[in-house]
Amino acid sequence: MDFSKDGEFYLKVDILTHHPATEVDWIMLKLKSDRLNDTKNTCEHITHICYKNIYSIIVNKKLLKIFLQYSWDSEPHKKWVLELANRLTSDGVDLCFDRYDLKVGSNNLHFMEQIESSQKVILIMSSGYKIKADARSGGIGYEYQIMSSEIAAELASNQKFIPILRDGNPEISIPRILRPFLYLDMREDKRFEQQYLELLHLIYDEPMIIKPKLGKKPLLGQMLTSSKKTEQQRQLEISKRVHDIVANRLYQVMAKIEGSIETDREQILDSIEDIYERSRDISYDRSEFIEPEFHETLNKLLRSFADEKTSVLLSGNTSAIWSGVGKSTQYQIKTIMQELMINMKKHSKGTAVSWRFERAGERIRVLYSDNGIGMKKGQSFKNGLNNVINQLDAIGGNIDFDLGEENGQTIDFSFPSSTSQINKEWNRSSKHSNAQIEWSEIDIMIITLLSQGVAQKNMPKILQSKNISPSGLSSIEKRLAHLKSRLSIHNNAQLVSYCKNHGII
Repeated sequence: MDFSKDGEFYLKVDILTHHPATEVDWIMLKLKSDRLNDTKNTCEHITHICYKNIYSIIVNKKLLKIFLQYSWDSEPHKKWVLELANRLTSDGVDLCFDRYDLKVGSNNLHFMEQIESSQKVILIMSSGYKIKADARSGGIGYEYQIMSSEIAAELASNQKFIPILRDGNPEISIPRILRPFLYLDMREDKRFEQQYLELLHLIYDEPMIIKPKLGKKPLLGQMLTSSKKTEQQRQLEISKRVHDIVANRLYQVMAKIEGSIETDREQILDSIEDIYERSRDISYDRSEFIEPEFHETLNKLLRSFADEKTSVLLSGNTSAIWSGVGKSTQYQIKTIMQELMINMKKHSKGTAVSWRFERAGERIRVLYSDNGIGMKKGQSFKNGLNNVINQLDAIGGNIDFDLGEENGQTIDFSFPSSTSQINKEWNRSSKHSNAQIEWSEIDIMIITLLSQGVAQKNMPKILQSKNISPSGLSSIEKRLAHLKSRLSIHNNAQLVSYCKNHGII
């Protein structure tokens, strides 16, 4: 049989390689019945080939061809796009990317026309990108001519185009034709990991939030009673989890410390971090919890020290005082005030305590006084008050102790209200030079990851994936402690700020 002349036969074979497997049996049965005598072996062979082709189509369905479109605005911008392309490729995304595919002698127009056949297109929007797209100039302009009809058709339900805003704002960076589309905001590097994860979900058509199945209408008359029982049950479950997960684990750590002659500091820190992570997971279950305003939290904390023998007077502690104060600073201030109240209970033993809060511009002032024993001049501070001094120093604050033997205790401290102001004041007072330290590749990588919000416990895997060593958690902690000690820096936030201000990262 001359297969080259049998157009009908080849048409059916072509159908075979593109139809779902459920239709293959029917088509092959018809082929065999038509040409049973002379093509039996051939048909069986073709059946095998077709099933392989169909299987290949199904298996490779998620190996999408993605076109990465961007504008050559600047070298830092090109570097960022290249790093994004490398990351996507390592995560299984097959990219059409000029830095990969074009070389001297390549057909540039043919490459740009692949945008039409690509399943999805990632659009990296910037100010230079918008200018070229709106003016239809350069490569971006040519690609937009190809895309314009598809974009117009996708306005109602876009599945192909994934806009990403890299710099500027929507007014100066998003072309007119793309304004109706929602976009991923990748302008801030510290939010990159979160936005990158969402990008992968979009590429692979796997929504981050899946709508549950529609349920049945409830019996509304029983809803109130049921909700009360549900809340009580939820509280019991949380109490049980706190006991089983946190309290039991804490007891194990205490027992290990008491029963050991030598204490492994790293092991203890790992155990405490594990307890923290478990307790945080439990707290996240309280999705309906509304955090009180900071001034209310402080009022509750300070008044908790009042009793029949001790009165606590608060003045000026309003929400306006704490406007613009970051979470990290709030935590430090809460710890400082708690430490001072504990010191009063244990050492000063005052019966009347007064707190007064003031704010002038970007600086907050707090005045504490009690009628207790007080401190002698020249008396050394114990751990509690030393912690207060160190914590205030970490947020750019200062403190003044009015020491008196019989007249009680007066403490006056102040600090900047915003993180930016804290960094300015700290950098102004810093006399360090990064020339004193040899910054290694691992130093820069660790601090860069900190600036992106990556937790220290997650860094070892990232360092290992980049073949950077040493990559152990204890090595990372030791290196950070060394850097902070050399620079007289108290926390990771200041270390990141220092490195950014000095061009290290």
